[in-house]
Amino acid sequence: TRIEQWDTAIALYENIHRVKPESRSTLRHLALNYRNIGNNEKFEIYMNQVLELDLQRYQKDPTRASVNRSLVRSYRILDDQANADKHIQEALKIGLQRIDAYPDSANAAYSLGKTYQLIGSDAVALVQFKRAYDLKPTTKKFKKAYFRARTGIEG
Repeated sequence: TRIEQWDTAIALYENIHRVKPESRSTLRHLALNYRNIGNNEKFEIYMNQVLELDLQRYQKDPTRASVNRSLVRSYRILDDQANADKHIQEALKIGLQRIDAYPDSANAAYSLGKTYQLIGSDAVALVQFKRAYDLKPTTKKFKKAYFRARTGIEG
């Protein structure tokens, strides 16, 4: 059944969490799985841990677009659209500044593509992923992002 699948996923992520307690991805998966089975208390506990880790990263370096994107995802999950919007704008600003400063940087194009993808601007994201791929066609993450954006595959 569906509940058994969620329980299996939770057990798996709980084991990973014991080994890697600072893994934001694991904590986020735990939170979402608990929400899926209706355990809002554990959902909030784990999502608040994710948010705390995201905010610590942001305090260390607010100029990283990836940190702002992670905050956007966390705030969206917590239904805090105002803070999500704030960090979307920061991530876009950072990405556009990096593209202006480093127009031949595949990493800058890829990062900006990830930000556009996060806000649902898939056509613009595709342009940036293609740019990253064209600049470094042998880099797997650029090739994968471009292929996924071009074919509409998420992930």
